[in-house]
Amino acid sequence: MITFFKIIDPLRALALFGILLALALLQWTVFPLGQLQVELGWELLGKRILDGQTLYVGVVDDTAPLSALVFTLLQWLFPAQVWPHRLIALLLIFAQANYLNSLLVRYGAFELTTYVPALSAIFIYAFNAEFLLLSPMLMGSFFLLLALGQLFSQTVLQEESLSSTTLLGVYAGMAACFHLPFLVFLPFFLIAGITISGFTFNQVLLTLVNFFLPLGFLALYYFWIDALPSFYHEFLLGTRIKDVYNHLSLLQALVVLAVPLFFAILGFTIGSVKRGYTSKSAKTKTTHAALSIFRCGHDSAV
Repeated sequence: MITFFKIIDPLRALALFGILLALALLQWTVFPLGQLQVELGWELLGKRILDGQTLYVGVVDDTAPLSALVFTLLQWLFPAQVWPHRLIALLLIFAQANYLNSLLVRYGAFELTTYVPALSAIFIYAFNAEFLLLSPMLMGSFFLLLALGQLFSQTVLQEESLSSTTLLGVYAGMAACFHLPFLVFLPFFLIAGITISGFTFNQVLLTLVNFFLPLGFLALYYFWIDALPSFYHEFLLGTRIKDVYNHLSLLQALVVLAVPLFFAILGFTIGSVKRGYTSKSAKTKTTHAALSIFRCGHDSAV
């Protein structure tokens, strides 16, 4: 099967979506979960907002504003329906897998053009049924990938364009407006930009300004409706001031996160010893290694 995906063409892309759909149906039929509690919460959130309640004022919830907007639109278009959420989730997963694959191919992470990275991503998503939900994290990660693409264009191709730096900050800020813990990736973009891409002071400043631009517009909206304190406490501080239940201890979480990180470092080392890396592929893989470290920090925060 892997040999089939070593060539890029539209037919194989459709086959990728077919595999994703088959794995999702297998999850939903063999291990039927019905409508999960978290999905029901998102549905009720959309209903309350459609009834005229304001998020963080009449609706006490720490869901990010743009995610709440998506749930409201889906509730308006498909009231009390689960399948549109899951279908859109599959389309988002497919789009993210293909976009990540195109980034790795375009910026020289592999010697051959192949769909194997996209296939691997699809299997990772399908491993857990909760990954197949239209969650704020899934929606935000799409914009995080778009920001990563802009970083790659400046890191590998050395394209120091104003638009690329602007889009990097805007996409990363949009990701945080869908899922607030993605704020942890701001230091990654700055550190990778300075150390790998060679960002100038102006580029760093432009990235910072554009990162906080979407959050600034949201804060301005809540200030306009006299609800800025509610926005601050329920969204920006909501998940930080509530009691949480730790399913794993810190040591257990570190052990779980250390396993994939170990194999990533092992693969990076073996690849560099056996084949070596070009300047382009080395920058791409270094950026991915740094991203993995910050992803571990994000998973610990969540």
